[in-house]
Amino acid sequence: MPGLVLRIAGNSSIPRVIRRPLTHETSVGGTDDTGASMEIRSLQYAVTLAEELHFGRAARRHHIATPPFGRHIRRLERELGRTLFQRSSRRVTLTPEGERFVDRARAILADINELAASLRADGGMPYAREPHRHSGPPRPCSCWGARRRST
Repeated sequence: MPGLVLRIAGNSSIPRVIRRPLTHETSVGGTDDTGASMEIRSLQYAVTLAEELHFGRAARRHHIATPPFGRHIRRLERELGRTLFQRSSRRVTLTPEGERFVDRARAILADINELAASLRADGGMPYAREPHRHSGPPRPCSCWGARRRST
């Protein structure tokens, strides 16, 4: 179905199909024949963890708590079937598979940012424009949908 991400979920012998709307935050590339999809956020989290090599600092950069960040990374590794990060009580290091994945993830994120920037420049992404900046105290203006008062 176009516009939907289909995932096979569940650990039982009877899989469930989860349907949800496809958005720019949901997945890259939709689904393949295995039902797996890759979330843009997963790529961002993996790149940040590779840069920080610390779950707490990486989670803070994304403004989330450490436990959900760690669960997201574990879910990504489980989805890929590979260990991307070697963990110990004091250290986080990249595995060889993790290095390859993070290099490719950086390239993909750069392509996504370039695409978004070019579409913004062409006027093709009206919802991704920079927010309107106001100077001075708040006042109604046309960008807020307020009607101008006639004097």
